[in-house]
Amino acid sequence: MESNGDIAKFAKGKGLTKGVILAKGGEDEVMMAALTLRGLDEATASRLKEEARKRGVSVNALLRTMVEEGLGLSRRARAGAMR
Repeated sequence: MESNGDIAKFAKGKGLTKGVILAKGGEDEVMMAALTLRGLDEATASRLKEEARKRGVSVNALLRTMVEEGLGLSRRARAGAMR
């Protein structure tokens, strides 16, 4: 499993420093990018809101999960890839 320090180094290596928040947690740094998603039509935005409501999470949390799973970065996605 990657440490927060490894993730921070990876993000810095990819030039992901603009609009990024650094937070200290113990000895490790955590980098969190603040992104804006533009150009969604109303039907897509409504569907995202409805799905978030059904799951009992925020739209932001839903989108984070969807992106992580889509990129194979979540525990759930990695577990499925190991099968």
